[in-house]
Amino acid sequence: MTSNKLSSKKIRFSANSSLGVPVNSRLLALLNSSAAPTESAQLSNSALTETIPPILKKLETQDLNERVWAIASVGQLLSSTPSTIKLLLKYDAINLLLKAFLDNSPEAVQEATGIIGNLINHQAFTVSNTDFAKKDSMFSFASIFDSLYANIAYILNKFEPLLKQTVEQNAQADKNNVSQLNLTEQKYIFTIYENIFFIIQSICEQSKLGIGYTNNLNLLPTIKFILSNISYLPISLIMATAQSFYTISEFNPSLETALLKDPALEMVNALLLILGNENLTWYDSVSRKITTPDQKTTKNILFTRILTGATLSNLQKSRFFITDPNSNSRKWDDILVNHILLDSIASFINIDLTELAQSAISIHNQLSLTRKPSPESNTLNQNSTHNGDQSQSPDKDFNGLVSLHYSNLEVIMRDSAKIQLSLELAANIFAQEDFIFSDLGPVSSSSKTQPLKNKSGSVGNDEVLTSEDEWMDQNSDDDDDLVMDDGIIDNTGSNSKEDDDFSDNDIESPDIEDQDTIEDDVEMLKTLGNESSFSVSLWNEAEPVIQVFLNKVVPTLLKLIVPPTILSDFIKTHTVQLETEEPQKIQELTDLEMLGAVNSAILVINTTAFACFNNFLTAIEQQLVSLAKQKSSLEGKDSALVDKLAPWAYEILQSISTCYTQLHSINNTDFTRVFANEEIKARAKQFQQTILLDWSDVLERGISCLWTIARATPEKVPLDGGNTISGLFLVCNLPNIPISLRTATVGLLGQISQMKPGHIENNQKIGTFMINLVLTSLESLLAQPNTNPNTLLPAIQALDDMFDTYSDNSFDYDAPVFVALDFLSSLKKILLTLKTMTKSIDKRKYKRMRSQADLVVTNLSAFIKYKQTERK
Repeated sequence: MTSNKLSSKKIRFSANSSLGVPVNSRLLALLNSSAAPTESAQLSNSALTETIPPILKKLETQDLNERVWAIASVGQLLSSTPSTIKLLLKYDAINLLLKAFLDNSPEAVQEATGIIGNLINHQAFTVSNTDFAKKDSMFSFASIFDSLYANIAYILNKFEPLLKQTVEQNAQADKNNVSQLNLTEQKYIFTIYENIFFIIQSICEQSKLGIGYTNNLNLLPTIKFILSNISYLPISLIMATAQSFYTISEFNPSLETALLKDPALEMVNALLLILGNENLTWYDSVSRKITTPDQKTTKNILFTRILTGATLSNLQKSRFFITDPNSNSRKWDDILVNHILLDSIASFINIDLTELAQSAISIHNQLSLTRKPSPESNTLNQNSTHNGDQSQSPDKDFNGLVSLHYSNLEVIMRDSAKIQLSLELAANIFAQEDFIFSDLGPVSSSSKTQPLKNKSGSVGNDEVLTSEDEWMDQNSDDDDDLVMDDGIIDNTGSNSKEDDDFSDNDIESPDIEDQDTIEDDVEMLKTLGNESSFSVSLWNEAEPVIQVFLNKVVPTLLKLIVPPTILSDFIKTHTVQLETEEPQKIQELTDLEMLGAVNSAILVINTTAFACFNNFLTAIEQQLVSLAKQKSSLEGKDSALVDKLAPWAYEILQSISTCYTQLHSINNTDFTRVFANEEIKARAKQFQQTILLDWSDVLERGISCLWTIARATPEKVPLDGGNTISGLFLVCNLPNIPISLRTATVGLLGQISQMKPGHIENNQKIGTFMINLVLTSLESLLAQPNTNPNTLLPAIQALDDMFDTYSDNSFDYDAPVFVALDFLSSLKKILLTLKTMTKSIDKRKYKRMRSQADLVVTNLSAFIKYKQTERK
């Protein structure tokens, strides 16, 4: 069994730059006009060519206000249209911003570091040409790592004495010391450090090369100083430091081992102190006093404790890589750390997602009202223009309000991202080898923790949890394994029919590892000293953590797996009802896209909650199997655990139903019908596809959970008189869903089909569906030779399930279904077509897919021979 270690989306927080300092009206007009794909855009490019050089020249002026204005203006332009970005890159704007890191003014340094931090996460920029490279990026920061990290080192060296001075001053009882840095100076220093940590975190998340550069900065003393003085520093800086350190520790064994070799374990003790202290105090930079935090700050402190606990978990695992026999012993109690960590996470993730969605809609409505022109504003505009007084123009107030509304939406996304990360950390506790319990024999080499790919706008997570004999691999190294060229799977079969009683389902795709990976797993197990079987003592040791998860985390997860529909419904309704003139439609579409980003952030919480729940279920799956067999003799906690499975499965099905309804609705909505411009039509279509894929991700994870329960205790899956099975058929026939979702749904159906005795009718329905699915898929691929062969994956999963389902003629459904319906003849026909199809798969372009197809041909041939002789 494989528990999946979650790897979150890259962008979580924004660096601090104003990016909103007043710019001249001409530049603002250019930015606005360049957003529309009309002839005015061509004019704006010409005007920008005249405007940009003077702005860049102001980067080196002696006037501080002019320099800061120029830095912010360049940042705005680098975040606008591709043509504007290309023009600025011609003028070497990025390196000019890097020079601003060396500015004598902390205000200018704050602005420049904040802009670079945000640009690293902008779609137009990437960190590396190889690691996690972004599609359509126009500039790689890897090309300037030398100068970027040199300037970061300069900043850290320059401001370190000031940071220490600030802490010393804040710790003093006498706050009237005239030698103290004033509040503004302190704020600049704190924000610069926040921005630097944000830059480092973003780079290390996206580039292995960046980790080496980060190591050379020797950040540990700075991190230790900050985390050891949390009572005298702003919580935002503490969070930025903790988040960055967590990221570094997750991907950086050399740094971790160096830290753990410290005999005094000063850094570790600082982390343990934060994690275990439920009454952390907070420094109020306004009153300059240590005070009891307000509700928002309390949440942020709790999140900081979660990050430190997760970092400790990362560091603990690193002891296995330390060669010094005196240094590789356990440094602290893992169980206690995980216990406190889960307890903290349970408190932090307790949030009402529907309320969050309603808040976003409220902000959007305020934004719409702000954009509506009033007679008074028109009069003011005319008067200010007539008088030539730009400073009195209401444009400033208007743009300020728009920015405020957007900022409020970004706050919701940042808060959602914190919930997401906390769920990932909880999930990863149960992705560790120590939590893969098995009382049935040796630990399988397939039990190695595997990272999930991130959804980057077009594809969802593409790995699936499988039973031990499931060999398929959705995580292929082919470029287009999971989706068609346009990023969406074409409809492969019959039209979906709406079923009010059921909704789409979600599963993870089967997984096969190559020989090198398996050998690596075996070596890893040796390194970790993994025992050959699970012992009762191990379960007893981990039980405190399991009970915390069951009693505190699961109740909240059951709320978080229910996706709110209010936001998606609002977006659909308002997008198709736009009735204003075209330019205004484009602006309203932009606002709705921002609301869509919030919707994505909330749905990612649903997805991650499902993944967290599924990792837990997978970790204890074999224990559940064992407990279910002893159900009649179980008592206490063991009996209660088994009894929880049926209610859990019911809640999961309700969420699956919601997802199906949404996907059906989205597929039957035309986001493009109100637009005349083809480029805007394409943009609206992509917006629709993004929403569809967000819901597909939630659905896929929901099916994963149900699949895990079905493997452990199939009788706990509510079939609802056949409605569950019928609903899963509808899911498979939904158009425009990822291959991984279709494959996962087939896998769940295969598991349900193996329920026995007394489920002959269900077996017949599913078996017939599987045969037809395989035949239809093969015929479609043969008729369209240029189709991505990975669309064959659901058919391969179906065949693999049939091998298990009909592996023994003593099963009560074998004679009335497999024999009576002559499935053997159908499989013989399939074998001939499958051989032809397999030979047509390009070995070089689709290496792993070809390997899977070859294997299923071999297995199918052997299965047919076996069934032919089985009853003789």
